Amino acid sequence: DLQSQWQALAASLGAAPDGQTLDSAVALLEAQGELFCSCGVVYLDPAFVTELIKPLVDHRLTGEGGGLDNGFVEPQVREHVRATQATDQQAASNLLEWLRMLVEHGELVEPLLPFLWRGVALRQQDYAAAVRMLCESAVLIELRRGGREGRWVMPTRLSAAPPPELAGQWPAQPPEGMAQVQ
Repeated sequence: DLQSQWQALAASLGAAPDGQTLDSAVALLEAQGELFCSCGVVYLDPAFVTELIKPLVDHRLTGEGGGLDNGFVEPQVREHVRATQATDQQAASNLLEWLRMLVEHGELVEPLLPFLWRGVALRQQDYAAAVRMLCESAVLIELRRGGREGRWVMPTRLSAAPPPELAGQWPAQPPEGMAQVQ
């Protein structure tokens, strides 16, 4: 924890630890873009946060028709399954389905994170903190359906077209005296 390390350093130098000095230094460095703070974690390399987001928004996952680009994705999925020595016969099929959900519906599920973050220097036990940071910054929005956790929606991946099931529930024209925003 940064605060306890600061106190230990100050004590080793014979100085009185001042929490305000640490808070001011962190605020200054964050304002200058030298570090990034979120969910109690201080990221010494703000570019690392970009590395977390890049695979989530990778345009190459999306084919010309707006669906999953299987030609691009399938070889990567096969390689990932082979590299992780997944024994589950459904591993590749599951990954492809989860990728399709992300690309076509903006829905991200927890088991997809190791595939998406395979090139990021992040330990799997740190995924929860990274996801909290992405939720705090509204890159992801947590879904809680049927008490299940580990599901998020990614607004930047949502389609601009309204879902077909909304047509019967949302009037084409607003009622008199009301406005409709798109």
